[in-house]
Amino acid sequence: EMNLCPGKSVGAIIKNAEGKYLCLYRLKHPVGLAFVAGHIDPEDEGPSYALVREVREESDLKMVRCKLILHRVFPNTCKASPNCNGHEWFVYNIDWYEGEVKLMEPDKHKFVKWLSVEEIYDYVLRKDYDPAWFEMILPMIALMK
Repeated sequence: EMNLCPGKSVGAIIKNAEGKYLCLYRLKHPVGLAFVAGHIDPEDEGPSYALVREVREESDLKMVRCKLILHRVFPNTCKASPNCNGHEWFVYNIDWYEGEVKLMEPDKHKFVKWLSVEEIYDYVLRKDYDPAWFEMILPMIALMK
């Protein structure tokens, strides 16, 4: 029986013109490589509004256009609600953005930067990642292609 976190989650997959992906390294649970993500706040008008806010808060990029590519419940834990063992996720592909990437939250992230698939794979081999992304979300998106 899954006990869902009351805070639904949004995630962003952002690829640049060089074919690199916007990644960040989380310093807090779950520690490791991840993509931009966060909870939908009560004041957000919906998932896409939360996405705009999270992208700006974590990378300083301004999102211009996005597409919902995955909406699903996954069994991942949450530090905001320790008694919960599941999240409802809204994952978007962002194909149009403006600005330059900046590390906005150095207390939360070691880095925010563009990484190639090969560089991402180095983290995967070491299992140095947020499992929600690399064990659930990304494999599910790959299966849907």
